[in-house]
Amino acid sequence: MKGPIEDTQWPSRLAARTANAESLRGYDIDTDLALLYSPSEVFFLASTGKLPAPEDLHRLNEALVLIGHTWIAEAPVHAAVVARLCGAPTSGILATGVLGLAEQAAQLVTRWRNGSLEDSRVARGLEALAELGLSRNAQLETALVWSRLGPLMGEALRHKPGAFRRYPIRLPDYVYVSDEIDE
Repeated sequence: MKGPIEDTQWPSRLAARTANAESLRGYDIDTDLALLYSPSEVFFLASTGKLPAPEDLHRLNEALVLIGHTWIAEAPVHAAVVARLCGAPTSGILATGVLGLAEQAAQLVTRWRNGSLEDSRVARGLEALAELGLSRNAQLETALVWSRLGPLMGEALRHKPGAFRRYPIRLPDYVYVSDEIDE
């Protein structure tokens, strides 16, 4: 018995559109990017296909710092810390945190687009990134996740696996509600 997968002629190789084993967007990893450019410049190159103009580099870095601040009171960081407390390996902490960051980023970009992040640090950073050429939602969401990953992991890794006694498990305190109606 054959299905549509078996009946269709498929390409036999993966097609690289942004990077290959030796380069990213035409720039050699070893002799160009690693030696001459900062991580933020490489991020911009990967996201837009071009390097930022030299006069825009400070503004790019400033915007990434503005959108990159996160802390334990935000759900992605809190979830990553709980994963660490539960003894998750680094890959599990990262997976938990990045999933939360991706969802948070989508919400932040949506709120910024509809004007409900007025006069906030994140709004200023997203505005600057959009003016620099990172204007698509996917680019902005990626910038948010990328810039927040360091602070997220920095917080998560400061907690000792299994140290629940030092963690406010009941914050906020539980409120139990019964579905039953008293008669």
